[in-house]
Amino acid sequence: MNETMNRNSKSHAAQRKGKEVDEESKRQRDLETSAHVIVEQTASKCHYLGNHTFCKTEKGYIVYPKALNIVWGNDERFWRLPKYENDVAELIQINWLEVTGCIDNIVEKKSHDIGFTMSLMTDAFGWNDSPVYIMAKWGDNAQWRKVNLTSEKDKKMIQKTITITKGKGNPDDKLCFGLYEVWNKTWKGGLKIHCVNLTERS
Repeated sequence: MNETMNRNSKSHAAQRKGKEVDEESKRQRDLETSAHVIVEQTASKCHYLGNHTFCKTEKGYIVYPKALNIVWGNDERFWRLPKYENDVAELIQINWLEVTGCIDNIVEKKSHDIGFTMSLMTDAFGWNDSPVYIMAKWGDNAQWRKVNLTSEKDKKMIQKTITITKGKGNPDDKLCFGLYEVWNKTWKGGLKIHCVNLTERS
C-alpha cells in the first residue's frame, strides 16, 4: 500500500511539474507572438497609442510613458495617463497589463540593456501572485524575463532589465519592448511606470 501511495505521489508531482512547464511554454509563445504585432498595434477608444518619441542619452535612449502604448490606457477607471512628457503613467486597477514601445533608426547595432523603472505605491495590490514579464524583440531575436515586483516593494524605485541583441532581419528593424501580465486575470493596481532606458552594452 505504501508503495502504491508513493507511486501516486510521484505521479501527481510529475503532473504538477509538467503543468508548470506547459504554462511557462505557453507564456513564452504568447510573448513571442505579441512581439511580432507590437509595431502593428493601433489605438481604439479604450487603448492609448503613445507618441513614440524618445530622447538620445550619452549611452543610449530614454523613453517616457507618454511615448508608450498602453492597453486600456484611455479608460480613466484603469489608468492615469501622463499629462506632460516626463510624467509617470499610473496604473489604478487592471487585470490585463500590456505596455509596449519601440525605437527605430538605431545606428549602433550593439546589444542593449532595456530597463523599466517603476515603483509600487503604498496601497498597491494584486502583485503577490502576479509576476510580470519584460519582453524585447529586435529583428528575429525575441527575449523575455519574468520578474517579481513585490520582492522590492520597499524600494522607492524598482528597476528591471533585459538584454537584447540585433537578430536577423532588415537593417531598419525597430527595437521593440513591452511589460506584460495578462495570464492570471487577477486585479492589480498601484503601479507607476517612470521611464524605459535603453543602454548600449560596451
